[in-house]
Formats: sequence, C-alpha cells, structure tokens
Amino acid sequence: MKDFRYEIKFVLNENMLFEYLQLAKTISAYNKYPNRIVQSLYFDTINFDNIKDNLSGISNRNKLRLRWYSESSDSPVLEIKNREGRVGNKNKFIIEDITTKDLEFISCGELKNKLFYYMNAKFPKENVFNKLYLPVIKVNYNREYLETNSGIRLTLDKNICFKNISLNRPIEHFKETEYKTYILEIKFSFEMKKQVSEILRQFRLTPQRHSKYLTGMSKLGYSSYI
Repeated sequence: MKDFRYEIKFVLNENMLFEYLQLAKTISAYNKYPNRIVQSLYFDTINFDNIKDNLSGISNRNKLRLRWYSESSDSPVLEIKNREGRVGNKNKFIIEDITTKDLEFISCGELKNKLFYYMNAKFPKENVFNKLYLPVIKVNYNREYLETNSGIRLTLDKNICFKNISLNRPIEHFKETEYKTYILEIKFSFEMKKQVSEILRQFRLTPQRHSKYLTGMSKLGYSSYI
C-alpha cells in the first residue's frame, strides 16, 4: 500500500469546535496554507456504482472528481481517490486543456467529453476516465489547513454546499443546498498510528464514516445516507 496514509474523519457541530481548537493547540499545529474555497465536481457511473460500493461497505473503493479552487485561474485537477478501509491515497492529473474560467460557461456534457478525450490522449495507460462516467453533483466548502512539524495534517471544512448537475447546463446553473456541519479530517502516516491514537484519547472526538459526495446526493434526493 505504497503512498497510502491514515485518513480519519470527525463530524462536528458548533459546540464541538472547541475540541478541535484544543487538539490543534495541543499538537502545536500551524496554518500550512491559507484558507481557501475548494470546489469539486463528482463523477459516477449511470448505475451509481461508487455510491453502491460505499453503502455496501466495500473497503477497497475509489472516487472520481474534478477539483479546483475559487482563488485560482489555473487548470482544474482530475483526482482519483483510492481508499482501503481507513487508509487512502490520490492520483492527480492536471487538465491543461481547461481553465477554471472555462468551467463557468461550458455545459457539463461538454466538460465530460473534454475530460474523456484529454485523459485518453495524455494518459492512455491509466484507463481512469471512460465514457461510463457522468458528472452528478458539485460540492464546495471553505477549508482550513493545519499541520505539525511531525507531519500530522488537519483539515476543517465548513460552509459546505451541494449543487445539482445537468449535462445540458453549466456547473453553476442550479441553486446551492447548504449543509450546516463541520468536517474534521486527520491524516498521518502508518508510523504515527500509535502516537495519534494516544493524542486523540484526550479529546471527545469520535471517528465517523462520512462522505460529502454521499451526503450531497442524499440531500438532493438521489440516495439515502446516514
């Protein structure tokens, strides 16, 4: 499982943010990067195979998404997120034929075709994007990045919003649906498992399975997810 790391999530409300702040203080975490707005367009098959794999509890699964940042005019990045239980990694592909400005105007169907032809031309051996994949939901949120000198990473996501997608419309066509919850994620290497476990015992934080993709699909009425 080369390049995999532990990824543990916590679902927080306003009252639990104090625990997060105390955790960050205890481990001397600092702002690694400026806070920014993360935007993701998730893809799935017409049969929603990714949703089915997650709900069925299949430990080895992946997610396909296009990611970009509101503050940047750079090209978006196609990410394939692989997960095995509580560990995961990402494969990233910069889509040089598209800019974030293009995403405001082209239809989702046209975007899907551009991604398909680009990936097959530039990365034919990867076989990660095929005609079966369709854009199904957009998710955006504010992310705070913290890190320690020892390599523990914390991200806190807030102001999470979901948006419906139509192949005939640009990404921003539909209204947003808000999700008033905070998602804390802790990421660390295999070697740090014991150290991080001992740290977390000091706080009232309970790990939970959570997927923004599945939550968004549930909020928009496509699936049931608890």
